Amino acid sequence: SLHDALRSPWMALCIGGITTNAQAVEICGEEVPSDSDVVYCSGYGQGPISLAPLLELPNLAHLSISFAELADPEVLGRLALTSLDIHDTPLASPMTAIAGMTSLEHLKLNKVGDHTFVEVSALTELRVLTLGSSTAMTSAQPLAGLTKLTRLTLLEVPVTDLTPIAGAVSLERLYCASVPVHTVPSLSAMTVLESVTFGNAALPSLAFITGAPAVKHLSLGATSPVDLSPLSTVSTLESLDIAMSAVTDITSLYGLPNLNKLRVFMVEEIPQSQLEQVRQGHPGIDIVGP
Repeated sequence: SLHDALRSPWMALCIGGITTNAQAVEICGEEVPSDSDVVYCSGYGQGPISLAPLLELPNLAHLSISFAELADPEVLGRLALTSLDIHDTPLASPMTAIAGMTSLEHLKLNKVGDHTFVEVSALTELRVLTLGSSTAMTSAQPLAGLTKLTRLTLLEVPVTDLTPIAGAVSLERLYCASVPVHTVPSLSAMTVLESVTFGNAALPSLAFITGAPAVKHLSLGATSPVDLSPLSTVSTLESLDIAMSAVTDITSLYGLPNLNKLRVFMVEEIPQSQLEQVRQGHPGIDIVGP
């Protein structure tokens, strides 16, 4: 992951353009080791930053940019990166440079402006994708061809229909927060999907999870579903979060053999008798709340 990569001994740290090394090239007006494979660049409090010197780093694979104003964002399209993280940095639309980065495997774009993110459709090698904070992303269609995704995170985007991700059968983690999703494709073909999160969603039904073969962790915090009956088919489920929801009946959890954690914080309508039945049927279960 990018987090692990940033711990690499070859990392070059460019915070406001401040970094030094004996064998180096100038980036942001300072020096960065010429053999660096990771560069983290924060432009907080700085003026426009040029990315052109990055072209002189032949080993550069991982780039993180935050709180910056980019003088030449088109340079991104000329970098052979495998990982790119940009946040709190405005990018002009269309993001043609991003569309040209076809070797990317990890991409995070958050608080980069109001974009449809249609450009990511060209990045078919992506394994890990985070898109966030854009009122213009109203459709998940750009994700339709990203069949190699293992982790997908959507944050504060007005997407309501996730049907386009149906082909992402390699997904291991799906995380949606403050996304008003109401349509989700069946997860039955996603044989390695273990973690699913919908926060502040508007799901009319949990039918999509029926028969999901590998889901272990499900979070539905502050989400609208009140019928948990489809969960009775998810025998792999280990933890369930229904905090701040309107759930009133948890009898469908009785027969889940692996359930060991249940979060019901601020869910006041569940009968105590049902909570006690869950405790008895799952010795040692950790129940948090109500």
